[in-house]
Amino acid sequence: MVSTDKPLYQPGQTLHMRLLAFDNDKKAVTDQPATLAISDPDDTLQYRAEVRTSRFGIAAADWQIPENIRLGTYQIHAEFEDRRSRKTDAQAEVKISRYELPTFTVTAKPDRAYYLPGQNAAVEVRSDYLFGKPVRHGHVRVVRETEREWNYRE
Repeated sequence: MVSTDKPLYQPGQTLHMRLLAFDNDKKAVTDQPATLAISDPDDTLQYRAEVRTSRFGIAAADWQIPENIRLGTYQIHAEFEDRRSRKTDAQAEVKISRYELPTFTVTAKPDRAYYLPGQNAAVEVRSDYLFGKPVRHGHVRVVRETEREWNYRE
């Protein structure tokens, strides 16, 4: 199993990854070489580390994410051999994106609890800064969402 300390990172942060290796008998795979590799959304290798499992079957590595790296979903691959010299691998995903903590909250209050087909919705949208004052001159944009995936090329 491969895991990270969080699912979302920003460029410039340190990605901490860990491999937890057990064999079919549920015993830790100890003192075995392993490879941890990170690939970008185009499957280009961005990072590779040769590690060794501890007596508890754990191996870890850190990657300093470059500031100018492309944003998107990255794949983490781990590969090692178990006691029977069988190649084993594990994978995980991590997202690299820019984000800022919000300085305001937004609430939407519809005029009804539900709507039937053909009924129009009247929704009051309000935004307040975290210190309590309302956001002045804010804009609301309503769009139809067709896909929940970000397409980097478009």
